[in-house]
Amino acid sequence: MNNYFQAYPLYLKASDIMDALQVSKTKAYEILQRPDCPTVTLGKSKRVHRDKFFEYIVSLEGKTLPA
Repeated sequence: MNNYFQAYPLYLKASDIMDALQVSKTKAYEILQRPDCPTVTLGKSKRVHRDKFFEYIVSLEGKTLPA
């Protein structure tokens, strides 16, 4: 995985996704709610492993997410 990604915490939260993808808070939460996003639920919070998240994003290349 790219060294750029190593700057992010091991488990990403919505604010990390906002920063990495330059998206709104709403869009970051929508991504975390997608059934195909590899999240871990901790109580009411969702997190996603950094490496799995960036692999997931790359797998979406060429696809359009619903608005």
